[in-house]
Amino acid sequence: SGKAKKIAPFVIVAAALIAGFALDKLHETRFTVEKLKPGEVNDYALRQTEATQRLGAERININTATVVELTELDGIGEELARRIVEYREQNGSFINTDELLKVEGIGDKTFEAIKENVCTE
Repeated sequence: SGKAKKIAPFVIVAAALIAGFALDKLHETRFTVEKLKPGEVNDYALRQTEATQRLGAERININTATVVELTELDGIGEELARRIVEYREQNGSFINTDELLKVEGIGDKTFEAIKENVCTE
């Protein structure tokens, strides 16, 4: 009991130092500040907006896309692209992108990889 009373403050101090070090590292990795040179402009928000607009413009319409256009999607090869077009020709336009899951060869994993890059209109 007497020994524990003597060691406890050291354990508490050590734990506090470790916690402080861990928080410093977390802050360092999550909130890095870039220093700008004189005359340099912080255009991060503008670049993010442009990237979002580009992504929206680059969505592939699965109701009008050709086999070649569909192969631009990650994980969609020529054969799978042909199946998408054939499905569309046999069943009419896709009502929503989830309907891609009905195409033979497109499972959850493939759909997850492309769903943000496709649209139906």
